[in-house]
Amino acid sequence: MTRLWRARRSILALGVVLLGQLPIAAASPAPSAADGGLIALPSPPAGTTWHLAFHDEFTGSTLDTGKFSPCFDWNFGECTSSFLNGRETYSPQQVVLANGVARLVATPLGTPKPDEACYQGECTYASGMLSTARPNADDVSRYLYTFRYGYVEARLKFPSTPGFFTAFWLLPADPTYTYSNEIDILEQLGDDPTMLNMTYLYLTARGRSRTRRREGTVIAPRSTTPGATTPMEWTGSRVHSPGTSMA
Repeated sequence: MTRLWRARRSILALGVVLLGQLPIAAASPAPSAADGGLIALPSPPAGTTWHLAFHDEFTGSTLDTGKFSPCFDWNFGECTSSFLNGRETYSPQQVVLANGVARLVATPLGTPKPDEACYQGECTYASGMLSTARPNADDVSRYLYTFRYGYVEARLKFPSTPGFFTAFWLLPADPTYTYSNEIDILEQLGDDPTMLNMTYLYLTARGRSRTRRREGTVIAPRSTTPGATTPMEWTGSRVHSPGTSMA
C-alpha cells in the first residue's frame, strides 16, 4: 500500500526500487480503519488541512500504469539497468501484483545481459521497480505524479539476505536530470540488511553538496510480518519521520 497526503503543490516523483512490497498514500481528512490509514497523520501546516492526493492499494493483478511506471525516468522506450554499477536490469515482468501486494522480484538471468551500466559490463539479474516518472523520456509524456510538501507512507517488506538494495525515494521531477536534492525515505543497503537508512541530499545556497543521514535497526522478522509502515512528512523547514527528524 502507498499513500500521500498533501497540503501544497508538487516537485518530486515517488520511486521504489528492487525487492519489496509496497503501498502509496497522500493527505486527506484524518485516516480511519475504514480507509486503511496506517499511522495517525501529524498536524498539517498552519491554516491547511490534509487531503488524500495519491494512493494505490494494488488491487487486481495488473499494474495501474496511469499511476506507476516500472522504469526510471531516464528510460527511452524500455527499462534501463542499474545506475550504481549493480548487477540488475529492470523489467516490467518483475513487478507482480497479487492479494493487494506489489512484489518487486529479483531473478537470476540464465544468460547475462551485456550493459556497461552493470558490474563488469554484464547484468546478471532481472529486477523490478515502481516510479511515478514519465513512461517514456523520449516523448511528451508527463510525470505520472509529482508533489511538493506533504506526508507519504508505504508498507514495505524487506529481504533479509545480504546483497539487495531496497529503497523508497523522492527524486526531482526534472527532465534535464539536474538533481539538486533527493530525499531517501528509506534505504536498506546490501552489506547490512538489518539496518535502515534515511538520507536527505541537497545543495547549499553556495551550491555545495550536503548529506544528512539517520540510521535505525530493522526489528521485526521480515519473512513473517505484514510489513513495516514507512512514513515521511516533508515541509518547507524539515524532513521528518516518526523518531527521526532532519531540519
